[in-house]
Amino acid sequence: MTPVMLNLIMAIIWLAAGCALLAWQALHPDNPILVIRGTGISFGWLAFGLAVYNLVRWWSSRSYRRQRRALEEEEQRRRRSSRGKSRPAAPVNPDFDFSDKPPEP
Repeated sequence: MTPVMLNLIMAIIWLAAGCALLAWQALHPDNPILVIRGTGISFGWLAFGLAVYNLVRWWSSRSYRRQRRALEEEEQRRRRSSRGKSRPAAPVNPDFDFSDKPPEP
């Protein structure tokens, strides 16, 4: 399992946990066992926050991989197109021609 999928799965788990906690608290409003002390805020909201966090990590990892793949494909395309082209031969300067040919008069 890839880390990208793990973030998505954890987001789904936290979302389900948040829904379950809020539903339990709605069904049992007189039992403050799953409430942050002194605030009256349910732990379900914390679970929703963790779900959003994992969704953001999943989305950013996914978009990074997509962008990286596009850059690699562009680089491969450039390499293929540059292989087919040959550079034009530069004109030979007779002052620096050290071949075995005799000099021309």
